[in-house]
Amino acid sequence: MTIAAYVLYLDQGTLDALQWGIVIARVLVPLGFLIALLQADRFAGMALRTMLEESYDCVVEKLTRRERPAGWLPPGERGS
Repeated sequence: MTIAAYVLYLDQGTLDALQWGIVIARVLVPLGFLIALLQADRFAGMALRTMLEESYDCVVEKLTRRERPAGWLPPGERGS
């Protein structure tokens, strides 16, 4: 006998149906958490990929620009 049998005063057929509902819920809740973890992992991977692509583009732009930064002198023109 289960707690539901003591509290609800139901016949055995109804209790068997309730037990299957509990079993199904106990299976589906961990599966839901697993799906949420997989979705979070996928989102984090996409965010990381986007961040790396943007930072790569920024570095490439800085390294390939033609103008010199303010105050920069070639090694032969330095005063020391």
